[in-house]
Amino acid sequence: MLRYLPRDADTAAVFYDGAVVTRGDMEDLQDVRAVRSCGSLFAAIVGDERRVMTWGQSNMTDKDYTVLQSLRDVRDLAFSDYAFAALLEDGHVTTWGLAVCGGEVPAEVQSELYDIRFLCANHAAFAALRQDGQVLVWGSAEYGGNVPDVVKPSLTEVQHLVASSRAFCAVKADGTVVTWGQDSFGADSSHVQLELFAVQHVVATSRAFAALRSDGEVICWGDARYGGKKSRDAESQLKDVQQLCASSGSFAALQKDGAVIAWGSPQSGGYIP
Repeated sequence: MLRYLPRDADTAAVFYDGAVVTRGDMEDLQDVRAVRSCGSLFAAIVGDERRVMTWGQSNMTDKDYTVLQSLRDVRDLAFSDYAFAALLEDGHVTTWGLAVCGGEVPAEVQSELYDIRFLCANHAAFAALRQDGQVLVWGSAEYGGNVPDVVKPSLTEVQHLVASSRAFCAVKADGTVVTWGQDSFGADSSHVQLELFAVQHVVATSRAFAALRSDGEVICWGDARYGGKKSRDAESQLKDVQQLCASSGSFAALQKDGAVIAWGSPQSGGYIP
C-alpha cells in the first residue's frame, strides 16, 4: 500500500513496507525510513544504521559522496535547491552540496550546531532550531542565511521554524513571530506585527506566510498574489479557523463549521469552483 509520494510523483514512491520504487530505473530501496527531494535528486534514510542513499540527477562532488558514505544515525533531512543538511541522532548537523545554497556551514556557525531538534530550509539557506530555543542560520544571506543584527535579539525561545522560498519565520513560545530574509517573500511582517500574537501555527507559500491565532483568526503577509493578502471573499468569510495549509501559491483554511476557504493564486488552488 502506498504510504508516501514525494514531490515528483513520476520519479519515486514509498510503500508501507519501507520499499522505494523509482520509475527511472525501477531500483528498489528496502527498509526506507524517510524520503526527501532536492531539485532532481532524491535522498532516503535507510536501515537500522539510518544511512543516506541518493539517486537522480546530481551536482554532487566526490567530496559530497565521501560525506554521504560516512553518514550514520540520521534522524531527518532538509534541503535547499542544491544542498542537503542531515540532522543526526546526537543533535549535530552534517551538510553537503553547493556552498552557495548552504552545502557548507561557516566555522562560527558549525561550532554552535549542537542539540538541534529541527531543521528548515528555503531555496538557498538553512535554519536550525536548538533545544534551548536558539536559531542558527547559514547559506545565502540574501535568502535569510544571515540574520540582521536588529532581528537577532528577538530570536530566543523559538518553538518552530517555517520557510517561504527566500525568507524564514520563527514562532516563539510567547505566540509572537520573527521574520527575516527577502522582504518581498514574506520577511517584512511589520505592517501586521501588532496582529501577530497568540500564534499557534504558521504555514508558507513560496512568497507569503499565514499565521493561525488561538482565537481562530488568520493573519497573512507577503506577496498578495501568493496569498499574502486575503481575497475579499476570504476576508468576509474567514472565522473560527481550525487548520491552515498551503500550496506553492495559495492558502486554505478549515473552519470550525467544516467550511474550507481558499485565497491566493487561482492556479495554485486559491480559488474553489
